[in-house]
Amino acid sequence: MAKITAPATTIETFSQLFDNDQILIGCQMAHDNEYAVGDEIELLFSSNESVRGHKLTFNSHTTIIGGIFKTGIDEFDSNVIYCPFSLLETLFPDIEVEQVTIQLHPHADEAQTIAKLKKRLGIDVYSWKDLYPSLFAALALEKICYLLYSCPHYTGGKYEYHFFIVYANYTKTT
Repeated sequence: MAKITAPATTIETFSQLFDNDQILIGCQMAHDNEYAVGDEIELLFSSNESVRGHKLTFNSHTTIIGGIFKTGIDEFDSNVIYCPFSLLETLFPDIEVEQVTIQLHPHADEAQTIAKLKKRLGIDVYSWKDLYPSLFAALALEKICYLLYSCPHYTGGKYEYHFFIVYANYTKTT
């Protein structure tokens, strides 16, 4: 079983996790491969030049695991690696930015913002809710709290326990 540990040094900012082209991997990937923070691993990748006919050749690059994350969603925790843009530029020197992520203020109108960006920039704009429905569903489920409540009741010389399921949907109102 893999030992998942915290970084050896205190991290002041999120970007420090990527110092020296280090990467972040999911907890399930770490567990399955017995990786820990600080381990040196070899990344295998292919470029457009490495595909010839029906043959695919892989290039390799050695890097260090700077941190391990857990989303609670197996799809991400097993398959996703986060790395700094500088590492991508090293691995793929001809890379261009293909995606920009924008975080809106909690009270912003998402649909209106998407429509304005599409009109003004003439590009495809998508909500992460549409791109990652399983992640959105998991986060929405987090807002719902189930609580099993046990209530002892003394009857006829013995205790009986009555169980209740309390459902609470926590929503923030302004």
